[in-house]
Amino acid sequence: MARVMRKINSYALFIIKVYKNPRLLAELRKLSVPARFRFIAKKYIALAEADRATLVQEAAKIRQAAPKPMPKPKLRSPSVYNVFVKKNFETVTGTGPQRLKKLAKLWNSQKKKA
Repeated sequence: MARVMRKINSYALFIIKVYKNPRLLAELRKLSVPARFRFIAKKYIALAEADRATLVQEAAKIRQAAPKPMPKPKLRSPSVYNVFVKKNFETVTGTGPQRLKKLAKLWNSQKKKA
């Protein structure tokens, strides 16, 4: 299956260029992450229209690979206790934690009998 390629916008390209600039990168490393992006946003807003237009043109040419999809988690089969709780949950009354305490007592009493 081919990976999907997606366009990036001019702001994303600007961020990439800022992080590749060693002088700015040294300055950014001194700041916290939120402060870094405030700094970058101020720099982007301060750009001249001509510079912004060139960024838009460059960004239109660049395509990035979309992130790989996350693998689906493997489902485990329910344990004997899980099946017991699911089967007997409606038979016990009370709030959630009280019900689970009662179910645990019921489980232990049935376990002792067996």
